[in-house]
Amino acid sequence: MSLGFGLDWKNYRMTGDTRFTKAPDGNVVVEKYPLQVSPDFSRIKVFSLTAILGFEHSFDDDFWIGFGPVVNFNVYGSVLTEYSMYGDDIRKKEKNIHQRPITIDWMLRLGICGIPLYAKYSDDNVLKDGGVKFRSLSFGLYF
Repeated sequence: MSLGFGLDWKNYRMTGDTRFTKAPDGNVVVEKYPLQVSPDFSRIKVFSLTAILGFEHSFDDDFWIGFGPVVNFNVYGSVLTEYSMYGDDIRKKEKNIHQRPITIDWMLRLGICGIPLYAKYSDDNVLKDGGVKFRSLSFGLYF
């Protein structure tokens, strides 16, 4: 068993004719850009302090497997949208986006021939009730 601490920075980005924006009630919603706009991108960012609890088993020197929860203490969230309108570049940033204060991800780790890999799934919605609902799945190298 292992316990670790870390930092996590998640970005959820979209392009096209829709954007994230903060509604008057404070929730993040998806809406279309006005017709006169040339969109660049829109993204939600969530920064977290994490605690990782892992259970690991080594089969031999070339293969090990680990699994466990990652508790995210989501301390910051923002929406950033960039677009052009009438030739002017617009950058709109909104904070206090009602991100959930705590979320739990599930992480599977594999060591294969000295290469540490991971898959992480977040079953919790990133934002509180009333806003956009989505979950995340990521893959990568684990160090």
